Amino acid sequence: MNQQNSKNNHNFLDTTIRTPLNKQLKIINLLREGNDETLYKAQSIQNQNSCPIEFILKSYQTMKESEKDFIQKLIYTQKQSDTGIVTIFELFEQQQNYLVIMEMGTINLHDYIKNQSSLTIEKKIEICNHLFTPIKFMHSEKFYHKNLKPESFVLIENRFKLIDFGLMMKGYDQNNSHTQHVGKTIYSAPEIIFQTYECSEKVDSWALGCIIYEILSGESFFLRNETVEDLKCQLYQYQQKQDSYLKKIDQLQISEQIQRTLKQMLDPNPQKRISILEALEAFINKQSKTQMNPVFQTQTNQVFQTQTNPVFQTQTNPVLQTQQTYQQSNKTQQQPTQSLASPFQQQTTQKQQLSQTNIQQVFNQLLGEIKQQISKNQNQKIENKDAKKQIRENESKQSQNDVENASHQINKIIHNLKKNVQEKQVQQIQEINKQYELKLEDKDKVIDELKKQLVDKQREIEQQIKSNNELVQESKKLQEQINNFNCKSQEQETQIKQQQALIQKQETQILEQETQIQQQETQIQEQQNLNYLVNQVINIIQSRKQEQCQNNQQQQQQNNEEETLFQKLFDELSQICKRF
Repeated sequence: MNQQNSKNNHNFLDTTIRTPLNKQLKIINLLREGNDETLYKAQSIQNQNSCPIEFILKSYQTMKESEKDFIQKLIYTQKQSDTGIVTIFELFEQQQNYLVIMEMGTINLHDYIKNQSSLTIEKKIEICNHLFTPIKFMHSEKFYHKNLKPESFVLIENRFKLIDFGLMMKGYDQNNSHTQHVGKTIYSAPEIIFQTYECSEKVDSWALGCIIYEILSGESFFLRNETVEDLKCQLYQYQQKQDSYLKKIDQLQISEQIQRTLKQMLDPNPQKRISILEALEAFINKQSKTQMNPVFQTQTNQVFQTQTNPVFQTQTNPVLQTQQTYQQSNKTQQQPTQSLASPFQQQTTQKQQLSQTNIQQVFNQLLGEIKQQISKNQNQKIENKDAKKQIRENESKQSQNDVENASHQINKIIHNLKKNVQEKQVQQIQEINKQYELKLEDKDKVIDELKKQLVDKQREIEQQIKSNNELVQESKKLQEQINNFNCKSQEQETQIKQQQALIQKQETQILEQETQIQQQETQIQEQQNLNYLVNQVINIIQSRKQEQCQNNQQQQQQNNEEETLFQKLFDELSQICKRF
C-alpha cells in the first residue's frame, strides 16, 4: 500500500498542472513525503518578460468532507481578513489526489530562533503575538491542532504564519478526543504523553507556551531527547518540582504579567491551564499599557478635520458656526447608539479607557485653533488700517462674547464628555467585577471539586496505607515462617547427610561381607571337590586292593608299585587339604 501511495505522489514531479483558475504550475522539486501527504515546490509558467512565482503544492491521498469545508471557508475568510495561516489559493482534485496550492515561505521558526540570537525583547513579543492568530481562528472553527511545534510556522513577509493543520488534516475525527494516535514531542502536553485526560484545545495552549518560552529564551523548556520515556521522566519531575522549572520563566526579561500568563499556559493540569483567548488577552493588555488609545486618536483627528476646517469657510460670524457644530456634536453625544457611542464600545472591547486629561488637552487645542482662525479671518476682512481700528472697536466686544459663548459651550461639552466617560468607566468596572465574580464562582466550584477529590484521594491513601500495613505484617509472618522452615530444613539436611554417611558405611560393610561370603563359598567348593577326589581315590584304592588279593602273586609286585604311587598321591592330597 505504501508503495502505491509513493507512486501516486511521485507522478506529479517534473510535470505541469493546470488549475481550475486557469493557472499553469510546473512541479520542480519534492520537498517532503509522508504516508498521506506530499509536499512539492511549484513554479508558475508566465510570459518571458515576467518573473515566475514560486508556490507550495500539497498532495493529499484522502480528505474528509469536514476538512474540505474548513479549507474552503479558510480561502473565503482570507480574502476578507487576516487568519495568520499561510494563504491558500486553490483546492481541487486531480488524478485521485486532493491538491492544495499555497504561498511559499522562507525559513521556519525553529531555524530562525537559532540564527537570530540578537533579537530585542519587543521583537520577540511581536513574533509571539503573531502565533496566537492562526490558533485562535482554528479554535473558533471548533478545530485544534494537537501537534504544534516551531517547525509549524514559517516566515512570510516579515511575519510567521502557520503552514500545517496538525493532526486535523491527518484523517482523525475531531470528536474522537483520545490521544493514542497523537504525535509525541517536547511540545506535547502531559495529557498527550501520559494519556491521562482526553485531548482538548488546551493542548495547543501548552504547546504554544513551550514555543513562546523558546522564542524568549532561545532554548527549549524541556531537554530534547530521542525517546518518549525520557520525556515522561522530565514531565514527571516537572509535576513534582514545578517551582524549580518555573524559575526559568522568572529569569526572562519580560513583564510579570507575561510571566504569569506563560506559567498558566504551562500548567500540567489542563483544567487549570488557560486557553488561547485568555493568554492572548494578557499579551494585548501588555501592549495597551505602553501605547496611546488609537481609537481616541482617530476620534480627535476627526474632530479637527470636520470641525475646525469648515468653521471659518464663510466670512460672516464664524464663531456662531462653531457653536452650531459643537451643538451638533453635543446632540450626537447624547445619542449613545450613534457616532460617539461606537468608539466607547470599541474601547470596552479592547479594554482601553479615555483619560480626562487627554480630553481637556484636545479641547484646549481646539479652542486655541478657533481663536487663531478668528484672528486670521478678521485680518483678512480688514483691508486698511482705518477699517481695522473701527472693526476692532466695534466688533471686539462681540467677538469676545462669541469666544466666551464658544468656550462656555466647549466647557459644557467637556462636562458632558466627562460624565459619559465616568459612566462608561463605572459600567466597565461593573462588568469587570461581574466577570471576576463569575470567574471567582467558577474557581470556587473548581476548588470545591478539587477538595472533594483531595478528600477522596486521602481516603484512598489511608486505605492503601492500612492495606500496606496489613501486607507488611503478613510479610513479616511469612518471613518468620520462612526462617523457621529454613532452620528446620538445615537440621533435616544435616540429619540426611549423617544418614547418608551411615548408609555408605553400611554399604561398605555389606560389600565386605559379600566378598567374605564369596571367598568362603569358593573355599567350600574347593573342599568339596577335594573330598570328591579323595573319595574317588579311596574307592579306587579299595577296588585295587580287592583286585590285588584276587590276582596272582605276580601282580602283587605291580600292585605294590601302584600302591606306592597311590600312597604318594594320597599323601600329597592330604597335605593339600590340610592347607585349606
